[in-house]
Amino acid sequence: MRKLAALSLVLALCLPLRALAAAPNENKPQARPNRPRIELVFAIDTTSSMGGLIQAAKTKVWSIVNQISTGKPTPEVRMGLVAYRDRGDQYVTQVSDLTNDLDAMYSKLMAFQAVGGGDGPESVNQALADAVNRISWSEGASAMKIIFVVGDWPGHMDYQDDQKFPVTTQQAVRKNITIHTIRCGNNAEAETQFKEIAAKAEGRYFSIEQSGGAVAVVTPFDGDIAKLDGELRNSTLAYGGRAVREESKKKMAEVEATMAAAPAEAKAERASYASRAAKAAPSAVYGSADLLSAVEGGAVKLDKVAEEELPDEMKKMSAAERQAFLDKKIADRKAKQAQLDELNKKRAGFITEQVKKGGAADSFDAKVLDAVKEKSAKVGLTY
Repeated sequence: MRKLAALSLVLALCLPLRALAAAPNENKPQARPNRPRIELVFAIDTTSSMGGLIQAAKTKVWSIVNQISTGKPTPEVRMGLVAYRDRGDQYVTQVSDLTNDLDAMYSKLMAFQAVGGGDGPESVNQALADAVNRISWSEGASAMKIIFVVGDWPGHMDYQDDQKFPVTTQQAVRKNITIHTIRCGNNAEAETQFKEIAAKAEGRYFSIEQSGGAVAVVTPFDGDIAKLDGELRNSTLAYGGRAVREESKKKMAEVEATMAAAPAEAKAERASYASRAAKAAPSAVYGSADLLSAVEGGAVKLDKVAEEELPDEMKKMSAAERQAFLDKKIADRKAKQAQLDELNKKRAGFITEQVKKGGAADSFDAKVLDAVKEKSAKVGLTY
């Protein structure tokens, strides 16, 4: 009996550590009490006429996420993408499921290219059906669940073997999913259909310029902000099994490559979002295998981490050296975070003044933010 009790105690102590070291399934919402959840799926026409809007999305998506995250309390944001074209093109739809790994989602968005099309209606019905039924939405009404359909042509209503939008919008309403539509350009048929889709799914219809109408605001602080953001990303110390550590390093390398190619405004907005998100949920920025976050947050004690699960640079250190090394890393991260917070404040003030001069109320990002904020109170969010 004593041996059995001792074995049970060992298992009880080991299981939490193994759980921390394991990478979570990104498509399953992580339980975080008292944090409202916002789930956004963008169904975007990626045919050649949509090049301007896609570029606007690449520039503005971090601005959208950043501003959404200013809600109180800080919400958990999950995002998905449905790229659509038409039958006969390279693809009809490409579905990327909801995830709170927004860096990974941005990488997918950056890969979007406007190609094909040029022949009228697109596969809007298929895009809607996939957005409603192939995405792992949260159950019930606990999260704000929104689809934005963005395109410049109406959907085919002459295909005999696809699900038409009146059926899909009914499914969306039953799942508490709101569908907003954003027409780019001035196609009258698209306006009529997009208005009907939004009305049937308790959403709103918007119309913007073909280009997306997004105005990039470059500030004197963007370069320093992007530099600090990169340094903070590189402060990640992956721990756990070798596979977990290698996956973490690979992930950070992919983020570096994506952000290197991102527009200047996107880099700065991503930094601002990361600064805020890291305070509420460090794993959203540094990953689930970051030793600094785990120790500082009290999820694990440094002296309880097995040597083989430590970052390589810490394995040959003594216990005291490891603690001193980690303390310095944590202090350095806090100092950089404080610098970044100050620069973000200055940047926000600069942008406020620029917007007063020009305004961009009819842009893609402005419409998205209006729609999100309109129903935010239903999930306990205030702006």
